[in-house]
Amino acid sequence: MRIVRAGIERIDELQPLWESLHEHHARIAPHMEQLGPVRSPSDSWAVRRELYEDWLSEPDSFVLLAEVEGQPIGYALVHLRGPEETWETGDRIGVLETLAVLPDERGRGVGSALFERTYAELRELA
Repeated sequence: MRIVRAGIERIDELQPLWESLHEHHARIAPHMEQLGPVRSPSDSWAVRRELYEDWLSEPDSFVLLAEVEGQPIGYALVHLRGPEETWETGDRIGVLETLAVLPDERGRGVGSALFERTYAELRELA
């Protein structure tokens, strides 16, 4: 596995990964249907993709893709925003918006590797 930094140019590769996370959310949190019915995977992706386009247009935002033989098996999407409202932080803070790993790859350290690399990338931006 290797982890590569990417931007909006690879957004379409995130769809199957997001859809697997969407299905996981729906399966583990059926009580959330109190908010409304679960969206279809494609509808969920359309909403999320629009958010990703906005976030990835911001300076210093990025996607980390975990790949095996060039195929994405997981990703972390990060953007930066202004200071935290409650706590005194710096002028910008990093927000890990999504951490997704394909079901067959879960439990193999992919998410942990993405998480650690996210912190390394954010430290470099500081």
